[in-house]
Amino acid sequence: MLEDTSSDQIIIDPDHMNRLGAILLRRGKAKKFQVDFLLDLQMAYRKSNFEHKLGELLVSHRIITNRVLEDALMVQEEMPQESLTQILQNSAQEETEQITERLPKGSGDGS
Repeated sequence: MLEDTSSDQIIIDPDHMNRLGAILLRRGKAKKFQVDFLLDLQMAYRKSNFEHKLGELLVSHRIITNRVLEDALMVQEEMPQESLTQILQNSAQEETEQITERLPKGSGDGS
């Protein structure tokens, strides 16, 4: 999701822009190391068959307040559910299909 760079700049993978951690990072409500730590903790919980949402962990570890979580979830809800890559791929596929439909059909006799 997040790439480490030598500077303080955070690069967020375009396919993960709608993830809660990415939203909070962009808004300056959480730091990268905090989100990374809690994502690791979330994975550890899952391996032990405990399901904890990232937002719950962020609030319980006092990284953000319930209000900040609610605001970020509202932003997330308004964002497209598909990643940018999926949207572009679907758009390209639709354009290809439209062009293909406009092409003259062959007579089917092989000539």
